[in-house]
Amino acid sequence: MTIIYATLYYDTEAKEYRNFNGANAVPYMVKASQDSATFREVKGLWSEILSYLGQEAINMRKVCSFFLYSDFQTLYERSPIHLSSRDEGFREALRARTESLTNVSLSLNKYSKPLIPSLDLHLILPRMARLTALPRVKFDPQIFADSQWLSLVQSLVHGDLNFDFGHILNQAILPNLQKLKLLFAPQYVNLDFLDRLSHSTLRCFEWKLCDKQSIDLSLLVTLLRAMPQLETWKIHCNNNSLMGAFEIEPNSLLNLKNCEMTGLHWTSEDFAHFIAAARHLVSLRLTYFLVIKGVFKTLEAGDLPFLRKMSITNTDQNFHDIWGLCRAAPKLEELNWVPGDHARVDQRVPADLSYPQIRRAHFVPASNTEDGTPFWDMLEQMPNLEDLSMRNANLLSVVIEQCFANAYVKLTSLHLYDCEIPASYLTALFNHALHLQRILIDGGHIKLASKELQEKALQSLQSLWMQSVRITERDLYEILKRATKLEDFTFRHSYLLRQKGPSFDLPANSMSNLKSLESSESSYKNDCLSQEQVVSFLKAAPNLEKLKVPDRYLFALNLFETGALSSLKKVDFWYKSVTPEVRARLVEIIQRVAPNVTIDKSNG
Repeated sequence: MTIIYATLYYDTEAKEYRNFNGANAVPYMVKASQDSATFREVKGLWSEILSYLGQEAINMRKVCSFFLYSDFQTLYERSPIHLSSRDEGFREALRARTESLTNVSLSLNKYSKPLIPSLDLHLILPRMARLTALPRVKFDPQIFADSQWLSLVQSLVHGDLNFDFGHILNQAILPNLQKLKLLFAPQYVNLDFLDRLSHSTLRCFEWKLCDKQSIDLSLLVTLLRAMPQLETWKIHCNNNSLMGAFEIEPNSLLNLKNCEMTGLHWTSEDFAHFIAAARHLVSLRLTYFLVIKGVFKTLEAGDLPFLRKMSITNTDQNFHDIWGLCRAAPKLEELNWVPGDHARVDQRVPADLSYPQIRRAHFVPASNTEDGTPFWDMLEQMPNLEDLSMRNANLLSVVIEQCFANAYVKLTSLHLYDCEIPASYLTALFNHALHLQRILIDGGHIKLASKELQEKALQSLQSLWMQSVRITERDLYEILKRATKLEDFTFRHSYLLRQKGPSFDLPANSMSNLKSLESSESSYKNDCLSQEQVVSFLKAAPNLEKLKVPDRYLFALNLFETGALSSLKKVDFWYKSVTPEVRARLVEIIQRVAPNVTIDKSNG
């Protein structure tokens, strides 16, 4: 036996939820069944819920349904309201909230995939005339053949049984439908409904094919023709065999702004027809897109005049294809490129190419590529680049040419993941990127040509985050002493290479903007900032608000006078990693030096 609970909550325009527990309001004992479809249909449950809601049912905007294990009952019982179905207090609380919040939602908690029987919709929808969104529904075609009162804006259809979608997608039955997601196994479903589909109101359509059945591309064309107002189209294939040709009229998809394709295998002609039909695309995402190599080179200049965001992931397009794409999209601002394992990325970029429109770039070389130099060559020809993210892009052959003078001058954010960059190149990058505000480095060995690092470098830096990196004390000091505007410094599980001579010492009050300092150690005890260096930070950062360092370093706070760190508001340490006596002593020291601090014990 399993208890099913109903939970009521509000959904505001800002997508903030106010949860109210109705677990004790509508309890049901249902017999567990091996047949999941039978188990999901709880007879009489929705009529009881609607009776319980009373007049408040009219305010419902969304109906959500999901299963809940009875083991989680105690979690729901901690909610603010514990009422029986006869208690009027719940309805009063519900009524008071509807005055200030836009939407009210109802979710039915079960413990399997969500599914609302269509028979229950006959009870739900007449009482919820303002309902605009409906999640997973088990549709009965016989019932929907006579249903003319559905006016949903959003619906997700999950079909694992053999039924006809034509009844669902008929314009007369769903006259206001704007968003639709179909998730099903095609071999169980008759796809002939596509020929009868006509939905002029549909704005967003997502279709996920979950198996290997062959799909005729002419069906996709029929589908898109039936949705003249479509703005977002997502199609996900999984080893599906596509037959036929994608032949659609030019300029027939001018309302389409966003498109995501996964696993499609198109010819260059198919892709050319799609581009000619959807010239107003703003965002295009291709993942495992098995289009013939060289397809982007066939694009003409300006073929995608409005495209601003492009993501190409795990495809075998090479550099020449990317150049062709950039030429076709003169307004392209964001490029995300992760080549497939068979892509050629060893070509050097022609010197006469430039990508002045690109503002954000993310590159990950193919796994069979050791040298990421061509990627860096391409970056040097993006003079307006603001946000750069690179992963596993080693720079092996360094030639800092004259064109480098215009590179990185507008860069504000730099993310490097496991990249090996020569000291001369990284130093030159810092010298040119005078607007750099955020640096995140995860993995790799950071090396600088310290004598060549200019004093004006890194003066705009506000956030420095290093994890699992190797860097010398000298190079870290050269960065920190220039970063006078630094607000957040994280040095996590990294290896600070010690050098002979005294440890670096930051001048007092030299980092007055620093608000947060974190230095955590890995399995080695001497690889993070030393205690002396942490003390140096505390003296250099009079306005520090958050501190997270190894527990043993906190005893160094005894070196400071009472109230010396009054700006400090939060100290994190492993509360249970020390004895009660040591814990009490640490708390005493912290509160003496930093009277406004709140000790975070959550890590204990």
